[in-house]
Amino acid sequence: MLSAEYGLIDADTEITWYDRRMDEERAVELAPSIKTELRNRADGTYDEIIVNVGGAYKQALEGATAAVDADVHYIEGDGIGHKGHVLKQIVRGETVAGDDSSVRTAVGQ
Repeated sequence: MLSAEYGLIDADTEITWYDRRMDEERAVELAPSIKTELRNRADGTYDEIIVNVGGAYKQALEGATAAVDADVHYIEGDGIGHKGHVLKQIVRGETVAGDDSSVRTAVGQ
């Protein structure tokens, strides 16, 4: 998971409440640590990574996806509802990340 306050965290990481939005400045600030953390967590562990984020969060991931040795797929679309639906289909095995027009494979990011 990507947090505007804590950066890249595990789903079971306990965090305290915070009031911080991801904006362009914060995305640029977090980007180097996200790149390092993602590479450390993903290399040799995952064949595919599915990314479901909005604008500023996507900016925080710039360059990070190219640093991992895995296929990275971004869920595209208008609104969290559509993107959540696509993610649910992928998780349930109803579609494959590279076969859905709502999913863009990152190449050279």
